Amino acid sequence: MKYRHITLSGNICSGKSTVAQLLHKKLGWKFYSTGKYFREKAKKEGLSLYFAEEQNDAETRIADDYVASLLKNKEHYVIDAWLGGYLARNMDHVYRLYLAAQEETRIYRYSQREGISDQKAAKQIHERERFLLSKLRAIYKTDDFFNSKHYNRVFETDNLPPEVIVDEIIKAVQS
Repeated sequence: MKYRHITLSGNICSGKSTVAQLLHKKLGWKFYSTGKYFREKAKKEGLSLYFAEEQNDAETRIADDYVASLLKNKEHYVIDAWLGGYLARNMDHVYRLYLAAQEETRIYRYSQREGISDQKAAKQIHERERFLLSKLRAIYKTDDFFNSKHYNRVFETDNLPPEVIVDEIIKAVQS
């Protein structure tokens, strides 16, 4: 098998966590999520879950360094991480995916998940993404994280069921 790992990157509510979990279950590969890491850390430390993924630069570096170490691992991993594809951009043994969705779709998904209005969802998405991208630019001195050249495949998830995306990924990884 050419690929040892799969990374899923994308904006908030693009579907990356859903697809990553399905891949983990179908392939039986190990799973790691930076979002889950930050949420669990925030909960344990009594910090805001709203900006859980954006707590501080040191924690961001720790999480990204851990992802980089997993990408060198011999075991198979499905990795759900904003920068997973970027961190693996020069690794041929990693199948790098970017999941995208239109803003309206992401707002709807977020509002349904969080039980809030579309207006509040839009505000929270924009604030979180702006904050995180600003921090990542400062840490990595680039804003080239989501350039399609870093990814093997880009999926528009608005009208594609996660199961269809997963089947396409599995075909590509196992070919």
